[in-house]
Amino acid sequence: MRCLPFAAAAMTIVLGCASAPPQAVHGYFIDGAPPAATPALAQSMAGDAAKKLTALYPPAHARLQLLHPMQDDFGAALISALRSAGYAIVEQAAGAEAKASGSPAADSAGQPAVMTLAYIVDQQPELGLWRLTLFVNGQPLSRLYRIDTGAAAPAGYWIRKE
Repeated sequence: MRCLPFAAAAMTIVLGCASAPPQAVHGYFIDGAPPAATPALAQSMAGDAAKKLTALYPPAHARLQLLHPMQDDFGAALISALRSAGYAIVEQAAGAEAKASGSPAADSAGQPAVMTLAYIVDQQPELGLWRLTLFVNGQPLSRLYRIDTGAAAPAGYWIRKE
């Protein structure tokens, strides 16, 4: 009878450890299957993403901190498009991952809010669709694309979870 409370406490601890959330995975997850990813495809998706981010978060009011290295074609195109739009971007080193902060807050000196940015690009080959999901301060912003004459054409509206 004395062991029952200890067994219950041990079981609670073990179950709590087993249900920890998985580590977030970000990046570019496109295999070599046709239609193959091309720089033009990545460029068109990145340009569309930059337009949406500019509309939602004006560059004068936000700085972007990248949560993972953006070393693929899409990441390079996205960084270029965002810098062209006027964003200040804090990049991560190849082996480092940034800590996601809570909500954006302007500095006391009136500096723009620092917002975290990550992305996932994946595909549904059987449907011929590609999905881009941007995570701004952990909130997802997604859109589907289809391949149209070598470039990405939107296959739906932007979906934003608030």
